[in-house]
Amino acid sequence: MPVWQFVRLMVQVEESLKAAKRGRKPPALKDLYDTWDDTWLELDQRLGELGKNDPDAFAELMMRQDVVLTDATPRRVKAAVGEIRKVLTSMRAALKQEKDAQAKEDLSFEIEELEDLLYDIEE
Repeated sequence: MPVWQFVRLMVQVEESLKAAKRGRKPPALKDLYDTWDDTWLELDQRLGELGKNDPDAFAELMMRQDVVLTDATPRRVKAAVGEIRKVLTSMRAALKQEKDAQAKEDLSFEIEELEDLLYDIEE
């Protein structure tokens, strides 16, 4: 999965876990996060550093590198699909409100790519 898609997924997972009532975290979602959190936290830190110091390397990592997800069990994949659907819902709402042409183009691209990812996963 491209890094930017993994970032979108994991940010959504974090938001969903925070929104869940304390102690009532969805088990499949918690399992997904616990399995991929090492990769996520390391990547998030690296992106933060690059974002401050090297925008070209940041863009290269985000858009041209992939994350290989180990232990992608059917349960985790199902949880990931649900979270990606939430991301798409938010992005579609943002697209409707967006006025800037470049931002609209960027959002449209990301939406299309995430839809393709879902198609590939569910096929």
